Amino acid sequence: MARIDASKLNLEERVVQINRVAKVVKGGRRFSFSSVVVVGDGAGHVGAGLGKAGEVPDSIRKGSDDAKKNLIEIPLIDNRTIPHEITARFGASKVVLRPASPGTGVIAGGGVRAVLEAAGIKDVLSKSLGNNNPINAVRATIEALQQLKIREDEEVKRGKPFSSFGLGPSDEKIVAPKQRLSIFVPQQGSFSERGGDRDRGGRRGDRDRSGGGGRGGPGGGDNRGGPGGGGGRGGPGGGGGRGGPGGGGGRGGPGGGGGGRGGFSGGRPPRNDAPNAGGSDNRD
Repeated sequence: MARIDASKLNLEERVVQINRVAKVVKGGRRFSFSSVVVVGDGAGHVGAGLGKAGEVPDSIRKGSDDAKKNLIEIPLIDNRTIPHEITARFGASKVVLRPASPGTGVIAGGGVRAVLEAAGIKDVLSKSLGNNNPINAVRATIEALQQLKIREDEEVKRGKPFSSFGLGPSDEKIVAPKQRLSIFVPQQGSFSERGGDRDRGGRRGDRDRSGGGGRGGPGGGDNRGGPGGGGGRGGPGGGGGRGGPGGGGGRGGPGGGGGGRGGFSGGRPPRNDAPNAGGSDNRD
Protein backbone atom coordinates (compact mmCIF):
# COMPACT_ATOMS: atom_id res chain seq x y z
CA MET A 1 0.00 0.00 0.00
CA ALA A 2 1.37 3.41 -0.99
CA ARG A 3 2.12 5.80 1.82
CA ILE A 4 -0.25 8.75 2.12
CA ASP A 5 1.41 12.17 1.96
CA ALA A 6 0.53 13.86 5.26
CA SER A 7 1.63 17.29 4.01
CA LYS A 8 -1.38 17.44 1.67
CA LEU A 9 -3.88 16.82 4.45
CA ASN A 10 -5.20 19.09 7.18
CA LEU A 11 -4.49 16.82 10.14
CA GLU A 12 -5.48 17.29 13.76
CA GLU A 13 -3.74 15.68 16.72
CA ARG A 14 -5.43 13.87 19.60
CA VAL A 15 -3.38 12.72 22.58
CA VAL A 16 -4.81 9.48 23.94
CA GLN A 17 -2.43 8.74 26.79
CA ILE A 18 0.78 10.00 28.39
CA ASN A 19 2.73 7.66 30.65
CA ARG A 20 5.88 8.14 32.66
CA VAL A 21 8.16 5.18 32.13
CA ALA A 22 11.49 4.23 33.68
CA LYS A 23 14.56 2.46 32.42
CA VAL A 24 16.71 0.72 35.01
CA VAL A 25 20.45 1.19 34.46
CA LYS A 26 23.55 0.54 36.50
CA GLY A 27 23.42 3.87 38.25
CA GLY A 28 19.65 3.78 38.96
CA ARG A 29 16.50 4.56 36.97
CA ARG A 30 16.09 6.96 34.09
CA PHE A 31 12.60 8.40 33.68
CA SER A 32 11.01 9.40 30.39
CA PHE A 33 7.53 9.93 28.93
CA SER A 34 5.59 7.82 26.45
CA SER A 35 2.68 9.30 24.47
CA VAL A 36 0.00 7.70 22.28
CA VAL A 37 -1.14 10.14 19.58
CA VAL A 38 -3.87 9.87 16.94
CA VAL A 39 -4.01 12.14 13.89
CA GLY A 40 -6.77 12.53 11.30
CA ASP A 41 -8.36 14.95 8.86
CA GLY A 42 -11.99 14.08 9.66
CA ALA A 43 -12.54 12.95 6.06
CA GLY A 44 -11.49 9.31 6.04
CA HIS A 45 -7.77 9.57 6.87
CA VAL A 46 -6.45 8.51 10.27
CA GLY A 47 -3.25 7.26 11.84
CA ALA A 48 -1.84 6.38 15.27
CA GLY A 49 1.68 6.54 16.65
CA LEU A 50 3.76 6.13 19.80
CA GLY A 51 6.47 8.57 20.88
CA LYS A 52 8.93 8.49 23.76
CA ALA A 53 11.18 11.28 25.05
CA GLY A 54 12.56 12.80 28.22
CA GLU A 55 9.95 15.60 28.12
CA VAL A 56 6.22 15.51 27.47
CA PRO A 57 6.18 17.92 24.47
CA ASP A 58 8.94 15.97 22.76
CA SER A 59 7.14 12.67 23.29
CA ILE A 60 3.91 14.11 21.80
CA ARG A 61 5.79 15.46 18.78
CA LYS A 62 7.45 12.09 18.18
CA GLY A 63 4.12 10.32 18.52
CA SER A 64 2.54 12.70 16.02
CA ASP A 65 5.34 12.14 13.52
CA ASP A 66 4.95 8.37 13.90
CA ALA A 67 1.18 8.62 13.34
CA LYS A 68 1.64 10.65 10.16
CA LYS A 69 3.87 7.91 8.78
CA ASN A 70 1.13 5.32 9.30
CA LEU A 71 -1.91 7.05 7.81
CA ILE A 72 -4.67 4.91 6.34
CA GLU A 73 -7.73 5.77 4.24
CA ILE A 74 -11.08 4.27 5.16
CA PRO A 75 -14.34 4.15 3.15
CA LEU A 76 -17.28 6.10 4.56
CA ILE A 77 -20.97 5.85 3.74
CA ASP A 78 -22.52 9.32 3.28
CA ASN A 79 -19.41 10.72 5.04
CA ARG A 80 -20.78 9.66 8.40
CA THR A 81 -20.62 5.88 9.08
CA ILE A 82 -18.83 2.67 8.15
CA PRO A 83 -20.12 0.37 5.37
CA HIS A 84 -20.47 -2.83 7.40
CA GLU A 85 -19.81 -4.51 10.72
CA ILE A 86 -16.22 -5.46 11.50
CA THR A 87 -14.29 -7.10 14.33
CA ALA A 88 -10.53 -6.91 14.93
CA ARG A 89 -8.02 -7.96 17.57
CA PHE A 90 -4.68 -6.61 18.69
CA GLY A 91 -2.97 -8.38 21.55
CA ALA A 92 -5.58 -9.08 24.23
CA SER A 93 -7.94 -6.34 23.02
CA LYS A 94 -10.93 -6.89 20.76
CA VAL A 95 -12.98 -4.14 19.11
CA VAL A 96 -16.35 -4.56 17.39
CA LEU A 97 -17.66 -1.77 15.13
CA ARG A 98 -21.17 -1.57 13.67
CA PRO A 99 -22.72 1.03 11.34
CA ALA A 100 -25.46 3.21 12.84
CA SER A 101 -28.37 5.29 11.62
CA PRO A 102 -28.14 9.10 11.30
CA GLY A 103 -28.17 10.92 14.61
CA THR A 104 -26.77 8.03 16.64
CA GLY A 105 -23.39 9.64 17.25
CA VAL A 106 -20.12 7.97 18.18
CA ILE A 107 -20.90 5.33 20.78
CA ALA A 108 -17.37 4.65 21.98
CA GLY A 109 -14.90 5.72 24.60
CA GLY A 110 -11.19 6.07 25.30
CA GLY A 111 -8.79 5.34 22.49
CA VAL A 112 -11.51 3.85 20.27
CA ARG A 113 -13.45 7.12 20.30
CA ALA A 114 -10.34 9.17 19.53
CA VAL A 115 -9.60 7.09 16.43
CA LEU A 116 -13.20 7.14 15.16
CA GLU A 117 -13.61 10.89 15.59
CA ALA A 118 -10.25 11.62 13.97
CA ALA A 119 -11.32 9.54 10.96
CA GLY A 120 -14.50 11.60 10.52
CA ILE A 121 -16.99 8.91 11.56
CA LYS A 122 -20.12 10.52 13.02
CA ASP A 123 -22.51 7.57 13.54
CA VAL A 124 -21.15 4.26 14.77
CA LEU A 125 -21.70 1.64 17.46
CA SER A 126 -18.68 0.06 19.11
CA LYS A 127 -17.82 -2.46 21.79
CA SER A 128 -14.40 -2.94 23.36
CA LEU A 129 -13.73 -6.39 24.79
CA GLY A 130 -10.82 -7.95 26.58
CA ASN A 131 -7.87 -5.86 27.73
CA ASN A 132 -8.61 -2.13 28.04
CA ASN A 133 -5.04 -1.00 27.49
CA PRO A 134 -5.31 2.24 25.42
CA ILE A 135 -2.44 1.25 23.14
CA ASN A 136 -4.01 -2.12 22.31
CA ALA A 137 -7.46 -0.55 21.90
CA VAL A 138 -6.12 2.05 19.44
CA ARG A 139 -4.22 -0.57 17.45
CA ALA A 140 -7.27 -2.87 17.33
CA THR A 141 -9.45 -0.01 16.08
CA ILE A 142 -6.94 0.82 13.34
CA GLU A 143 -6.88 -2.86 12.33
CA ALA A 144 -10.69 -2.89 12.13
CA LEU A 145 -10.82 0.25 9.97
CA GLN A 146 -8.19 -1.19 7.62
CA GLN A 147 -10.42 -4.20 6.92
CA LEU A 148 -13.42 -2.11 5.79
CA LYS A 149 -14.46 -2.59 2.16
CA ILE A 150 -17.11 -1.12 -0.09
CA ARG A 151 -19.11 -2.95 -2.72
CA GLU A 152 -17.92 -0.96 -5.73
CA ASP A 153 -14.22 -1.56 -5.02
CA GLU A 154 -14.75 -5.30 -4.63
CA GLU A 155 -16.66 -5.47 -7.91
CA VAL A 156 -13.78 -3.69 -9.69
CA LYS A 157 -11.22 -6.09 -8.18
CA ARG A 158 -13.22 -9.17 -9.19
CA GLY A 159 -14.18 -7.82 -12.59
CA LYS A 160 -17.84 -8.77 -12.20
CA PRO A 161 -20.81 -7.50 -10.19
CA PHE A 162 -22.01 -9.23 -7.08
CA SER A 163 -25.31 -9.95 -8.81
CA SER A 164 -23.53 -12.69 -10.77
CA PHE A 165 -22.89 -14.45 -7.46
CA GLY A 166 -26.56 -14.30 -6.48
CA LEU A 167 -25.97 -11.44 -4.03
CA GLY A 168 -27.59 -8.60 -5.95
CA PRO A 169 -30.98 -7.15 -5.11
CA SER A 170 -32.39 -8.47 -8.39
CA ASP A 171 -31.42 -12.02 -7.48
CA GLU A 172 -32.87 -12.13 -4.01
CA LYS A 173 -34.82 -15.27 -3.44
CA ILE A 174 -38.15 -15.09 -1.69
CA VAL A 175 -38.36 -17.90 0.79
CA ALA A 176 -41.87 -19.03 1.62
CA PRO A 177 -42.68 -19.13 5.31
CA LYS A 178 -42.76 -22.50 6.98
CA GLN A 179 -46.13 -24.13 6.74
CA ARG A 180 -47.67 -25.20 9.96
CA LEU A 181 -48.41 -28.87 10.31
CA SER A 182 -52.13 -29.46 10.50
CA ILE A 183 -53.22 -31.83 13.24
CA PHE A 184 -56.18 -34.07 12.49
CA VAL A 185 -58.70 -33.94 15.32
CA PRO A 186 -61.42 -36.54 14.83
CA GLN A 187 -64.94 -35.53 15.65
CA GLN A 188 -66.80 -37.28 18.40
CA GLY A 189 -68.24 -40.57 17.23
CA SER A 190 -66.18 -40.81 14.04
CA PHE A 191 -64.83 -44.24 15.05
CA SER A 192 -68.19 -45.95 15.65
CA GLU A 193 -68.69 -49.16 13.77
CA ARG A 194 -71.44 -49.97 11.31
CA GLY A 195 -72.14 -46.34 10.48
CA GLY A 196 -73.39 -45.01 13.85
CA ASP A 197 -72.09 -42.44 16.34
CA ARG A 198 -71.92 -42.21 20.12
CA ASP A 199 -75.31 -40.60 20.53
CA ARG A 200 -77.37 -43.17 18.68
CA GLY A 201 -76.95 -46.79 17.62
CA GLY A 202 -75.27 -47.89 14.43
CA ARG A 203 -76.95 -48.80 11.17
CA ARG A 204 -78.24 -52.09 12.54
CA GLY A 205 -80.06 -50.31 15.34
CA ASP A 206 -80.41 -46.69 14.22
CA ARG A 207 -84.12 -45.86 14.06
CA ASP A 208 -84.76 -49.56 13.55
CA ARG A 209 -87.70 -50.92 15.59
CA SER A 210 -86.46 -54.47 15.49
CA GLY A 211 -82.67 -54.15 15.45
CA GLY A 212 -80.17 -53.65 18.29
CA GLY A 213 -78.05 -50.65 19.16
CA GLY A 214 -74.79 -50.03 17.35
CA ARG A 215 -71.35 -50.31 18.92
CA GLY A 216 -69.60 -47.23 20.34
CA GLY A 217 -66.32 -46.05 18.99
CA PRO A 218 -62.94 -46.63 20.73
CA GLY A 219 -62.56 -44.54 23.88
CA GLY A 220 -66.10 -44.83 25.17
CA GLY A 221 -69.32 -42.89 24.90
CA ASP A 222 -72.88 -44.20 25.33
CA ASN A 223 -74.74 -45.50 22.30
CA ARG A 224 -78.45 -45.31 22.29
CA GLY A 225 -80.30 -48.28 20.83
CA GLY A 226 -82.92 -47.90 18.15
CA PRO A 227 -86.61 -47.83 19.03
CA GLY A 228 -87.64 -51.38 19.97
CA GLY A 229 -84.04 -52.64 19.94
CA GLY A 230 -81.60 -53.44 22.71
CA GLY A 231 -79.01 -51.14 24.20
CA GLY A 232 -75.85 -50.54 22.29
CA ARG A 233 -72.49 -51.82 23.43
CA GLY A 234 -70.03 -49.32 24.85
CA GLY A 235 -66.75 -48.78 23.10
CA PRO A 236 -63.42 -49.95 24.59
CA GLY A 237 -62.85 -47.99 27.80
CA GLY A 238 -66.31 -46.41 27.73
CA GLY A 239 -69.57 -46.85 29.58
CA GLY A 240 -72.59 -48.92 28.58
CA GLY A 241 -75.09 -47.81 26.01
CA ARG A 242 -78.64 -46.77 26.66
CA GLY A 243 -81.41 -49.17 25.74
CA GLY A 244 -83.98 -48.14 23.19
CA PRO A 245 -87.72 -47.86 23.87
CA GLY A 246 -88.89 -51.37 24.77
CA GLY A 247 -85.32 -52.75 24.92
CA GLY A 248 -83.16 -53.89 27.81
CA GLY A 249 -80.02 -52.37 29.30
CA GLY A 250 -76.92 -52.13 27.24
CA ARG A 251 -73.69 -53.97 27.83
CA GLY A 252 -70.62 -52.22 29.24
CA GLY A 253 -67.60 -51.95 27.05
CA PRO A 254 -64.28 -53.73 27.83
CA GLY A 255 -62.57 -51.93 30.72
CA GLY A 256 -65.40 -49.43 30.97
CA GLY A 257 -68.04 -48.63 33.50
CA GLY A 258 -71.20 -50.50 34.44
CA GLY A 259 -74.17 -51.52 32.39
CA GLY A 260 -76.15 -49.12 30.32
CA ARG A 261 -79.36 -47.43 31.11
CA GLY A 262 -82.58 -49.32 30.45
CA GLY A 263 -85.12 -48.33 27.85
CA PHE A 264 -88.60 -46.96 28.46
CA SER A 265 -90.21 -50.40 28.65
CA GLY A 266 -87.23 -52.34 29.98
CA GLY A 267 -86.88 -50.51 33.29
CA ARG A 268 -83.92 -48.55 34.64
CA PRO A 269 -81.43 -50.83 36.39
CA PRO A 270 -79.01 -49.28 38.90
CA ARG A 271 -75.68 -48.04 37.46
CA ASN A 272 -72.65 -50.18 38.17
CA ASP A 273 -69.83 -47.81 39.15
CA ALA A 274 -67.22 -50.49 39.90
CA PRO A 275 -63.88 -49.61 38.22
CA ASN A 276 -62.71 -51.77 35.33
CA ALA A 277 -66.02 -53.60 35.16
CA GLY A 278 -64.79 -55.36 32.07
CA GLY A 279 -68.11 -55.21 30.29
CA SER A 280 -70.50 -56.32 33.05
CA ASP A 281 -74.18 -56.67 32.16
CA ASN A 282 -77.23 -55.21 33.85
CA ARG A 283 -80.29 -57.03 32.75
CA ASP A 284 -82.81 -56.35 35.54
